[in-house]
Amino acid sequence: MARFWTFILVALTFTACFSKTNTVKAITPLETQGMLRNDFAVVLDVREEGEVKEGMAQGALWIAKSKIDADAPEWKSFLEKHPKHKQIIVYCRSGNRSGKVADLLVKQGYQVSNMGTFSSWQKAGLPVTIPH
Repeated sequence: MARFWTFILVALTFTACFSKTNTVKAITPLETQGMLRNDFAVVLDVREEGEVKEGMAQGALWIAKSKIDADAPEWKSFLEKHPKHKQIIVYCRSGNRSGKVADLLVKQGYQVSNMGTFSSWQKAGLPVTIPH
């Protein structure tokens, strides 16, 4: 019986050491700005076209969640160009869509954080750009 439990302990230890445990981490707008400013991350706005007209976090890229769901060419291009070791920080209007996109990215092996909402960026007084 002792051999059995020793085997189980060794198996669990091995699994813990070698399994990839990517999870979505929460991140504040100020942390996001610092990561973006130092080129440690890319920020992804997943709101729809009508929503981004009010502005975007300065430096963010925009791919609407509907385009992500449709596996649109710009989404495929983003995934091909983005190295998996570089953090992707996602946000939307309510935090719901960004959470879904973050989960999708984690399943594909990316390092992901969810900033939650564009309004949290605005409330922090961080720079906003208006897309053309």
